[in-house]
Amino acid sequence: MSHVRQQVRTAFVDRLQGLPITGTNVFDARRRPIAAGAAPAILVYTNNEELTYTVGDVAQRAIAVTVSIIAQALDDIDALLDTISMHVEYAISSLPLVGFPSQLVSLQSVETEVDTSGDQLAGTMTLNYLMNIFTQTNAPEIAL
Repeated sequence: MSHVRQQVRTAFVDRLQGLPITGTNVFDARRRPIAAGAAPAILVYTNNEELTYTVGDVAQRAIAVTVSIIAQALDDIDALLDTISMHVEYAISSLPLVGFPSQLVSLQSVETEVDTSGDQLAGTMTLNYLMNIFTQTNAPEIAL
């Protein structure tokens, strides 16, 4: 069985598969070369994790999960990114995620970057989530 961080990424990817516009272009990766015509796509990865130890060898894990939307458009890239973001936010808010009986997920921030130097506008919207789950201190692969 894999660490809960990997399980969290898999759960996010599974939840985001098949959304309008991005379809199956959802990947458990920090970086994926996006081939011409393959955008828009969604990348999911974990960042920092803070642990708080509670009673009885239980660890509360606050895991930072990033959902990065990559898109290209001839015009109005902001509208495209916002529309995809709306679908992502709706999908993640319709929890619980499978395999995590006691979890809380909250959207912490959103960042947008746009490159206007090419023939098409290229944009990235990054949604930063915080997921709180519990594990035994000696079993980081099993969510409680």
